[in-house]
Amino acid sequence: MKSLPKIDWICLSGDDYWNSNPHSRYHIAKQFSKNSKVLWINSIGTRFPSIKKKNGIKLIIRKFKSYLIYFRKPEKNFYVVSPITIPVFKGKFAARINTEILWLQIKLFIKILRLKNIHFFVSSPSFGILADKIKRFFCIYYYSDLYVAYRELKHKNEMILLDKKVYDISKLIYCASDKICSTLGSNGKTPKYLPHSVDLDHFNKISPIPKELMKIPHPIIGYYGTLSDSNDWEIIDFISEQRPSYNFVFIGKKFISLPELEERKNIHFIDKISYQDIPAYGSCFDVAIMFWILREWILHSSPLKLLEYFALGKPVVSVDIPEVKNKYGNVVLISNDKYSFLENIDKALMSDRLILRRRYDEILKNHSWEKVVNRIYDDVEMC
Repeated sequence: MKSLPKIDWICLSGDDYWNSNPHSRYHIAKQFSKNSKVLWINSIGTRFPSIKKKNGIKLIIRKFKSYLIYFRKPEKNFYVVSPITIPVFKGKFAARINTEILWLQIKLFIKILRLKNIHFFVSSPSFGILADKIKRFFCIYYYSDLYVAYRELKHKNEMILLDKKVYDISKLIYCASDKICSTLGSNGKTPKYLPHSVDLDHFNKISPIPKELMKIPHPIIGYYGTLSDSNDWEIIDFISEQRPSYNFVFIGKKFISLPELEERKNIHFIDKISYQDIPAYGSCFDVAIMFWILREWILHSSPLKLLEYFALGKPVVSVDIPEVKNKYGNVVLISNDKYSFLENIDKALMSDRLILRRRYDEILKNHSWEKVVNRIYDDVEMC
């Protein structure tokens, strides 16, 4: 990495470091830590998990485990805090209490870690409650997704207001997709396009075949990531029935009950795996797929796993996401319905892997998290 200015970063994250596989928010913070101290503040959430929903109790237990860890230094120059707040997400009184509690904890760790020349990197609208506290610092707001489009938001109007507070105090605003940039650009500022990248060294490493996949015959049509009702399971129902000789492998935490698919012999569900193990599992795919229902937040998204699939050298079949189609439509097979999705899987299995790998390499040579962070530092210096 080139010589960079000395900045200590406080990352107000939408992720729980202890329970989330690394997203772009983490990869950027990790690059920050190579030159500076990073204080990573775990997600304070947007709603309390419902015990009535599948895995609701597990989510509550997981959150309390994070509270018990509270503060750790898991990596060099990288410090993680799971801030304690009251689990109320609506109302001015609760917001005021959480603001003071949260800010008190952050100030404490600023002193403990002796942070200097502090810049804030915000990636969740929930932290809008701190807008008046952090506006005197240099703030960056990073949209890896269009956050207020998440349909899971229980108090959407409140989140829209919090999102605007962070937006208004930020000196730099980055978006992971062109569509997010164009959507936000009407708000009086000019967001900057900052596409996702990939850790090539991590995804190019050679690993033994995982035991769960040894007995599954090829071809394997694979996907890794959260499994929920945001995925288009009607597509999977159709294509798995039409191609009984193909095996479909889904890897990740499952937040939806799919009894009919679970009983199908050519469909295999594997529980969530660590980021370290993703290359070993992904390298066994013959085709990698992206199959979401095209709701607003998906239409604005830039799937992080796409470049990871490229790094693994796998042909990719996807639903029609604008960022994917516009940027990578020449190498990704874009599908408009379940019929074209099936047809594209058949095509992908027949694709020339050497030609595909050369095309991927040409794309990936311009992508690295180091370049992403160098760009951020350049922009900071120009402000």
